[in-house]
Amino acid sequence: MHRMCSFMWLVNHRKLLTNAERKCRHLIDDDGCKICGGAPETTLHILRDCPYARATWVEALQNEPGHDFFEPNIERWILHYTTGRGRTINSTLFTTMCWLLWKNRNNYCFQGKLDSCAHIQTSWVQLRLQILKASEKEQQVFGAGGLHTPTMIQWQPPQPGWSCLNTYGSVTLSTSSTAAGGVARRDDDLFVTAFSMNLGGGSINSDELAGIVHGLQITWEEGIRKVILQTNSTTALSLIDSATPHHSQYSYVAEIRRWL
Repeated sequence: MHRMCSFMWLVNHRKLLTNAERKCRHLIDDDGCKICGGAPETTLHILRDCPYARATWVEALQNEPGHDFFEPNIERWILHYTTGRGRTINSTLFTTMCWLLWKNRNNYCFQGKLDSCAHIQTSWVQLRLQILKASEKEQQVFGAGGLHTPTMIQWQPPQPGWSCLNTYGSVTLSTSSTAAGGVARRDDDLFVTAFSMNLGGGSINSDELAGIVHGLQITWEEGIRKVILQTNSTTALSLIDSATPHHSQYSYVAEIRRWL
């Protein structure tokens, strides 16, 4: 689940707003764990070392927790289990449990409700079954023309000396509001610049084309002259190649051609 991926990114970058982190930012005076009332509430404490979290892990992973499970620092612990090195738990299930522990902590802090370890186990099992079911099923989506099987792609760095500009546009059909965004990276995968923009009203094609225009402009301003343009819209690319002055979006097309 994307929310869990985002959560683990926060964990790995020490960005969770635990009480210890909030105290460092001078938001509170007490960094103690609200659940156990003992040690400072660090990320590792709330996800593993709090007696409540420890009991939950022991119950969930009867064959796994041992001396080496509770010993590593947070870097080694996260790396070991998110790369699937655990004997009885894969990275998805490990992430799910961490997320449930954090969610339960928030429920206790903000709503005064603390679920039992058994309740977390039940939620963990249910999520596990849902994830397994989803991964076993061929994922298909409905779109123009009926049912489609998405093609998964991965970003690849451009040739040496080139930069890559990826743009994306979106439109809310009910309100016709449009937006666009993009990111530019060098051949060594280093970030160059990024943008997002609210375009107001428009069409499905205009948001893509407007985003491309803006992306080319800001990459030029960054001093980049060799750019590979990538967008998810085959329609936009087709218009750039073939649109005539009579087309309703030709002003965008002409601007893109000028930049290219």
